Amino acid sequence: MTWVELGAAVGVAAALLIVPGLPTAAASGLRGAWMLGAAVPLSATVLTVAAVVAPRLGLDWSLAPVALVALALAALAGACRLVFRRWWDLGPLRVGAEWVTAGAAGLAGAVLLVRLAGALGSPTNLSQTYDGIFHLSAVRWVLETHDASPASVADVNSDTSSFYPAGFHGLAALTVRLTGVDLTVGVNAAWLALAAVAWPIGIVLLTRALAGHSRVVLLAAGAVAAGVPAFPVLLANYGVLYPLLAGYAVLPGAMAMAVRALGVGADDDPGAGLKLPWLLVTAACVPGVALMHPTALAALLALLTPWVLIAGAGLARRSGGVVRVLWIGASLGWVLAVVAALQVLRPPLDARTWPPTGTLAQALGELATAAVEHGTIALVVTVLMWTGGVALVRSRSLPIERRLAILAAPAVVVVLYLVVAGIGNLWLRNFVTGSWYNNSPRVSALLPIAVVPLAALGVAEIWRRLGDRGPLREIIGSTGRRGTAVALVGLVVLTGLLQGRAMMRGLDGVAVAFDVSDDSRLMSTDERTLLERLDDEVPPDAVIAGSPWTGTTLAYPLADRRVLYTHVLMDVTPDMELVTEKLRQAKKGDAVCAAAERLDVEYLLDFGTLEVHDSGPHPYPGFRSPATSGAFELVDREGSAKLYRLTACD
Repeated sequence: MTWVELGAAVGVAAALLIVPGLPTAAASGLRGAWMLGAAVPLSATVLTVAAVVAPRLGLDWSLAPVALVALALAALAGACRLVFRRWWDLGPLRVGAEWVTAGAAGLAGAVLLVRLAGALGSPTNLSQTYDGIFHLSAVRWVLETHDASPASVADVNSDTSSFYPAGFHGLAALTVRLTGVDLTVGVNAAWLALAAVAWPIGIVLLTRALAGHSRVVLLAAGAVAAGVPAFPVLLANYGVLYPLLAGYAVLPGAMAMAVRALGVGADDDPGAGLKLPWLLVTAACVPGVALMHPTALAALLALLTPWVLIAGAGLARRSGGVVRVLWIGASLGWVLAVVAALQVLRPPLDARTWPPTGTLAQALGELATAAVEHGTIALVVTVLMWTGGVALVRSRSLPIERRLAILAAPAVVVVLYLVVAGIGNLWLRNFVTGSWYNNSPRVSALLPIAVVPLAALGVAEIWRRLGDRGPLREIIGSTGRRGTAVALVGLVVLTGLLQGRAMMRGLDGVAVAFDVSDDSRLMSTDERTLLERLDDEVPPDAVIAGSPWTGTTLAYPLADRRVLYTHVLMDVTPDMELVTEKLRQAKKGDAVCAAAERLDVEYLLDFGTLEVHDSGPHPYPGFRSPATSGAFELVDREGSAKLYRLTACD
């Protein structure tokens, strides 16, 4: 596979993240950058809801259910607009700002795409991580079953009814099916489109909603959005957490709609009240955020809470009597509802046992320097965000509601990170950060949502001060060619500075996580080469045994061959347990051969003893030393990777 094919697949994945939501955004009356920004979380809603309803309608996972849900949601939006036309006011369209917003998002997207693709190394590289095994298998499962519903994807490693957020897997499977690319290329295209298309559009629009439509602010937001390694870079190598990356990528767009709905943004008069059309658009975005990943919904609720309180306080202050009491009660009711929701959205207790990563003082220092997860100090980002924060606090021209709204997200992220990274009290951690698995990287990835608007304001403040003094005053204040040229040079310099050591270290982590080499922990070069020949050596109906910890499980997603273990953690039947314990001792007619026959186990992959984690070793006695067991014959080998056929049961 070539980079051109990956680029084409990224384009298809990007279209799937924008086009399905466009009819609803247009039917709602949105235009310009607001229509584009709303289209991303609305597309997430369309994709995830379509995946849920498709099997109930007897439809395979394809563009058909996506189109049906897109048209239904657009029709509903059009009907709401017609019924509530008296209150349907979306505000003016600022043509110049629309182009600058799109340009800033394009700048961030181009930088992120180039840097992340470079770190990827090859279009077909795969995440050499524990969770990567499941995600690749889940995409193959969707392609095989034609079902991308959360209940179906949960069956990859479980035979009990459960839920697993499958929006990412549905997106990747559709990308593979529409383009015909290799599965790993489709997966890479999906997460690159989320990181370089969905995320920049949303975060630049959120910055505009909070900080205004100044050209300097918007372009700076684009530059900063591509220069904070906490997202999307962190989630591209930690885990790897593809579903959470998807949820966080569409989150800022939904937040931008909420800013307009609550009337706490730059385009709203303080205390102007709730705006019905924006409320309905925001509500339509919520299912997409939630079904991409419930933790993204928890983040949305937590980050919206200060804005709800600000809006409620403004409305109560301008009301009297019973109405004031109602607004106060509604605001407090929201807080209680969010607290309850965060307890419901928690994973099982055994999935949230992560300890703090340091002390409270260390966590404070990491937040102050944008160096979460013990990362490299992001010097430029630090200077810009503190400049913006100080300028905001000292501002006398902005209403207090506006300043509080911009500072709200940083305040929420600070509280969450201090608890998850620096406090060991288990009750407090479960209460505050249980929805994030008490796992600090899942909270750290929210940092850019807080940082980008502040840093963009910091750039605007520095630019203003440069224009207020010295020989640059005339140039910076000019709107002609000379002023434009200086601004563009400044933008290029800023973008380059933001790609410094902190980003380089983050991208190095991606490169290590995706590198396929002779000594890769999950899938080495030899092992992958052997898997590429399985089509000619293993019948489609045969099942391959092998230790999933060593990467043999990847025969399923990469070679489209059935495997005994689709993940390292899965429900194990008595037959599977017997085969796992005693396959090397199998003899014709015994219980082991009977179990192997019921499971269709005919082959064994031996990928040595190097495991994906250092938590092992994880012994699978029945698969050990097949060459000396007498139960197998060697079929093929590539270096130390070997494929055996079970002959003892012939």
